[in-house]
Amino acid sequence: MNNKKLFSLIIFLGLFIYLILRGIHVQMLHDSIATFFRYVIINKFLPYYSEWSANNHYLNSMLMWGSYKLFGASPLALKLPNILSFPFYVFFVSKIAGIIKNPYRYWGFFISMI
Repeated sequence: MNNKKLFSLIIFLGLFIYLILRGIHVQMLHDSIATFFRYVIINKFLPYYSEWSANNHYLNSMLMWGSYKLFGASPLALKLPNILSFPFYVFFVSKIAGIIKNPYRYWGFFISMI
């Protein structure tokens, strides 16, 4: 494993642990609570069947609904889809950053996107 991949993995693991701890210890904010009560709990989050609002992010509401049905209404269960999507995000950011040959631009892009 080269230094670039190793350093990227260390950044990913550190941030992933941080996000897990943040998901456990930080209380839910008004935005997430409003999404839960206005869309998730009443099963009306799909486009054209829900209230038109900037707060309803369809994919996030759908994943929150699935997590709610599987694990209940605990704050960690409602944050779980966002936490578990982080590895996919980092994977694709690293694939896009792999196109960049200049190491300064690579790290600038990778760190700013993460």
